[in-house]
Amino acid sequence: KMLITKLITKLNSELCRPIVSCVNSPTEKLAWLVSHIFTPLLKQIPSHLNNLHDYLIRLRALDNSQRQGLKFYSADVNALYTNIDPQQTINDLINMLEEFWDEVPHYGLKLSDIKQLLDVVFSNCYFVYDSVVYLQLLGLFMGLRPSPIGAIVRVYTFERNSIYIDVTFITCYARYIDDIGDLQKSLEDAEKCLDMIADSDPDKRISFEIDFPTEEKEFIPFLNSEIKIDEDGVLSTRLFRKPQKKLITLHFNSHHPMKTKINTVRNSYREALFIASSDQEEDSMKMVDTLYINCGYKHPRDFISSHKTFNPN
Repeated sequence: KMLITKLITKLNSELCRPIVSCVNSPTEKLAWLVSHIFTPLLKQIPSHLNNLHDYLIRLRALDNSQRQGLKFYSADVNALYTNIDPQQTINDLINMLEEFWDEVPHYGLKLSDIKQLLDVVFSNCYFVYDSVVYLQLLGLFMGLRPSPIGAIVRVYTFERNSIYIDVTFITCYARYIDDIGDLQKSLEDAEKCLDMIADSDPDKRISFEIDFPTEEKEFIPFLNSEIKIDEDGVLSTRLFRKPQKKLITLHFNSHHPMKTKINTVRNSYREALFIASSDQEEDSMKMVDTLYINCGYKHPRDFISSHKTFNPN
């Protein structure tokens, strides 16, 4: 078939961002290989979070005295994937790979070979819209396996050239791809921190949306939690579900095996118990109750406790 390639600026700008799976695409296997080579580099990035649990462990490791006078805030990188230059991302990946060459599997490939693989994978991202095949020319392809790794490394380059030059400015800064959590004394300090990162972007396309508490009792959402630090440095955390999320999960009447239902409900309660501080535990558990009652489990806690596999601790 004839391949029609076009630059669609509207699809890569403010109107929408195409999120297309690369399964069975011509570069899928190469993308898999590239991901396996570069994934170990994430261990070398101090700001990188594997999940929310990592961040809560960091926060809880601080004493109240270390958190006193600070506020938790979150920030989101605006349209991260489409505002990152693929070629600069490739350069950052190669530079970091060269720095930690002995820490990653390179399968006998040379650095120049891996760079060629990156060039092929990141420059051949196609998608079909209205029966026409398009080539994405701006930003990283959101359905491409190594794109999150590239985005993480690219933003770390900005962090490395700004906030990590003087680490005394940050107390508990961390990032899950484009979601940032940090502690600062004021909104002005938070903006200063993020401005330093944005100013390190030579293309000046990186920007942030900040969610900073405006009152003492306000919780700030971060991933699937809400976090608050009071004036004495006491940390409170609780489970959070975005308002746009429907009360939908694995239904009791589904054809999944009973073991799957048990494990799904059990893990939801475990997650709520891990996320919630002692003062927020019952409210977080009630959120899980509401979710599963809506999905056909009349008494979800009893449903779980009646099976030996349930151990919320």
